[in-house]
Amino acid sequence: MRLLIIAAATSLAIGSAGCKKEPASSELNASDQLNEAGTAVAVEAGAALGNADFANAIAGGGRFEIESAELAASRATSADVKALAAMIAADHKKAGDDLKAAATASTPSFTPLASLSAKQKADLEALKAAGSNFDSVYVAQQIAAHQEAVQILSNYAAGGTSAQLKDFATKVLPTVQGHLDKLNALPR
Repeated sequence: MRLLIIAAATSLAIGSAGCKKEPASSELNASDQLNEAGTAVAVEAGAALGNADFANAIAGGGRFEIESAELAASRATSADVKALAAMIAADHKKAGDDLKAAATASTPSFTPLASLSAKQKADLEALKAAGSNFDSVYVAQQIAAHQEAVQILSNYAAGGTSAQLKDFATKVLPTVQGHLDKLNALPR
């Protein structure tokens, strides 16, 4: 029996020696985990994110959508795109405030980090460089961002652990879905 335990421990040590050590959750903040792994990976898995990961993903997405909408205010050529961008910015600013209130009321209380992922930063740069294609690039990026947000909100509303954040997800989901529907109705 003792030999079996030693053999198992040796096998485990040898097997893990060649593996890259992944940082523990405590070594990265939730935003870094999402930025390195990509929110889409967690979304595709179909599972609800943890409280901070959910809030940070939604806060970062909201920041991306607001910054994109602010660019659209001055660079879009279509009046419909400008009007929708203004509505998106206003709705996401309010949602950001509501998210902060929900995160503060949850246990444990925390403040969501509105950090942009590497992809969101690249998308903003692409949007700034879009020139005469601004409207189509903006609409395509916003469709993708809103599809992701709908999935994250739906997953958290169905399986999240904070009552306050679940309530937030349930309340904001129809607004985000409405944005997606309006975006899909725009010409591309």
